Amino acid sequence: MGGKGKPSGWRALGRLVNSGVGRFVLERDAGLVAGMMSVAMGADLEEQVPWTPLRRPVRECTVALVTTAGVYRPDQAPFDVDAVTGDPSFRMIPGDQDLGELRVAHTHYPTDRARRDPNVVFPLQRLREAEAEGGIGRVARRHASFGFCARTRALIATPGGSAHELARLLVADEVDLALLVPA
Repeated sequence: MGGKGKPSGWRALGRLVNSGVGRFVLERDAGLVAGMMSVAMGADLEEQVPWTPLRRPVRECTVALVTTAGVYRPDQAPFDVDAVTGDPSFRMIPGDQDLGELRVAHTHYPTDRARRDPNVVFPLQRLREAEAEGGIGRVARRHASFGFCARTRALIATPGGSAHELARLLVADEVDLALLVPA
């Protein structure tokens, strides 16, 4: 337990990972999860991934969600699901967004569960709960959603790729930790 009877940051994040999002990913593609775990357990992981160590404990961090589920607000344009190689853009979602208003535009996973409960692919309510329980410092004021995009270079091209643009926005919002939630 963390101080004053509150769960530790790791425990709160564990609860988040073990939420509907984690179960959904396991149900859809256990092989993908196993592959990700084998990489994560690899001895040379720190040489493969450009880690940025946290500057403070998780219970003090500002945390944002970044999903690839194609979630968007009603006042935003949907992702271009007709583009053959996908849509490299992203949509910003406010931290106080009513989850019942969110929509989904994606063609590379069954979206019925996400439409019924956006927490399956965009666990903002679980993040709010982690904040209320003291597991994280605070929920970021903005979060991000990408749709399907097979054009990885369009996402990571420097300096204008959308991933770099998002990183600049998250830094400006003083986000300490971004949870990547795949669809």
